[in-house]
Amino acid sequence: MPLSAGAPAENSASDELKGRQTSGTTAPCVEDSGSEEASTSLVTPTQKTIRSRGRSGALWLCWLVVGCSTPRKPIAEVDAQALMAQADQAFALGDAQDGVRHLIALRKRDGLTPDLRERTERQLIETGYAQIEQLSGDSSGLDRIFRSDYPERVRVRAGILAAKALFEQDHPVSAFEQLKKVDRRFPHHSERAMAGDVLGQVGLHLIERKGRYSLFFRYRPKGTRALEYLVLHYPLDPRCDDAYYALSQYYESIGELDYALEQTEDLLIYHPSSPYAIAAQARLPYLRLLRLERNDYDRNELTIAAGEIRNWLSRHPGSELEGWVDELARVCATRLVESDLSLARYYERIDSLDGLQWHARRALALALDMQLERQAELARALLAPEERIPDDIRPRPAGNSSAPLDPASRQTP
Repeated sequence: MPLSAGAPAENSASDELKGRQTSGTTAPCVEDSGSEEASTSLVTPTQKTIRSRGRSGALWLCWLVVGCSTPRKPIAEVDAQALMAQADQAFALGDAQDGVRHLIALRKRDGLTPDLRERTERQLIETGYAQIEQLSGDSSGLDRIFRSDYPERVRVRAGILAAKALFEQDHPVSAFEQLKKVDRRFPHHSERAMAGDVLGQVGLHLIERKGRYSLFFRYRPKGTRALEYLVLHYPLDPRCDDAYYALSQYYESIGELDYALEQTEDLLIYHPSSPYAIAAQARLPYLRLLRLERNDYDRNELTIAAGEIRNWLSRHPGSELEGWVDELARVCATRLVESDLSLARYYERIDSLDGLQWHARRALALALDMQLERQAELARALLAPEERIPDDIRPRPAGNSSAPLDPASRQTP
């Protein structure tokens, strides 16, 4: 468009620059300095942005300084205080269930102050113990507390008392399973004394109980598992010696003599001062003789049994079991003599005179010492006439036998 004759050149240039600024180009723009004469200052859009952000940053910094100077509680703490107030109000109104719900929700919060967390924990424990006291004997209610979100101490006690309630309601198998649940959930809990006491009662009851449960399963094998669980997981419980002795008798009754001997040895190792110790020391040689079916199979086992019998008789003179152990000593000596006689006959068959005479002389000496007339005569028959020992055998009581004691024909200790 042609310029008019009277229009100054600056106005045309200024209009052109303003148009470029409006269209978003990087052409220089003209700023008004405030004076009547327009002075041009060339400034880029980037420089204007930096100036604008600088002013905004200064305002933000001022706001931050003012805000930090005003003390405020964290939002999480404010919410926690509100939950605690709601719990207190619920307890004040007698609604313990709602109060516990608020406390459990508060306990799950992160970022609680130590004082608030300790107060929450203490109040939950006190409330939980109070509910356990109210539910005494109610296995279902106690089990609900065990499966709840109460602190560990409350849940453990509720679980153990639920097992005790089941046992008192004549459900010993369920009581044993409940105790195992407690141990699986809290393997290092602090109520081990209470749990061991209940477990010992349950196991000793089951191992003596005849009959079946659930139509197919017997109580006594379940009792062995309960008592073995007791001695394994609660080795310091006062009932462990009862458990070892009961297990030994049970395994003997079903013919598992290796296990019976092992349980007796464990009783003497871990509970040497137990009231069962004297009887257990007598049972050791008895079980060895009962386990050894053949006299010529393992003479070393017979020798160990004979040594145990001698030690018992020297340590416990006048015991009520002394008569039974004297009879056991006679049986053991008889079997030792018959072991030597068997070996002497073997050496006789292979024409080994030295072996025959050595075993026959040892059999004869022990037979004379224990007044075993029949065995002494058998030993003399194997010896040459010049090797025979003079006959000085005194009469012995009738009824002597080399057979092992029959546990079914007499009461063992």
